[in-house]
Amino acid sequence: MLQSDIDALFNWSKTWDLHFHPSKCQIISITRRRNAIRHDYKMNGAILDRVSSIKDLGLDISSSFTWDDHINRVVKKCNKKLGMIKRTIGFNAPRNVSRTLYSALVRSDLEYCSPLWSGTSKRNIQKVEGVQRRATKFILDYPEAEYKERLTELTLLPLSFRREYVDLNIFFKCNLGLYDINLDDYVVFNGINKDRPTTRFSSDPLLLVNQLSKTECHKMGF
Repeated sequence: MLQSDIDALFNWSKTWDLHFHPSKCQIISITRRRNAIRHDYKMNGAILDRVSSIKDLGLDISSSFTWDDHINRVVKKCNKKLGMIKRTIGFNAPRNVSRTLYSALVRSDLEYCSPLWSGTSKRNIQKVEGVQRRATKFILDYPEAEYKERLTELTLLPLSFRREYVDLNIFFKCNLGLYDINLDDYVVFNGINKDRPTTRFSSDPLLLVNQLSKTECHKMGF
């Protein structure tokens, strides 16, 4: 079925003179099975390359649907940018200049599309937060203060707090119908679950009910 779709897409491209280059097309199978079914797909007679990770709109999508590849690439990229800032402005630059450059050039990349990957593993979360830890030391000229004290001094929030705010903002807009996303496909509200025992903390019909999850990706998402 997928091969017929590829053939139809290629024929459409010839009709409209928008030719695909098979060498630039790739196949990725997203599954959690250890022994996944593999099949070769062709475009114009050429076998398409199969990859385990692919970049789409700035996100690294892996075949196991984990975000390890994406986090590793972003952290490496942001560390390079932070090093560039250090070499460019030095350690004696005004604090507001260093902070502004970090927020504009580094933090913006760290938070790109965060609602999609914010439910990643704790190890990846620590990698992302580690970039800001190093940045705050540089901005304050490497003080011996703890991370929380450095954040307070610079009026910054932990990146985990900022991601939670963005996630809640999107959830709120979905609940109001501002986004074309049906929340009933992802969460269960307390008012819908009539069999759930009632406590003084669960009287709110908008309280979310925890659901059983087999995968970490589903458990940390909504």
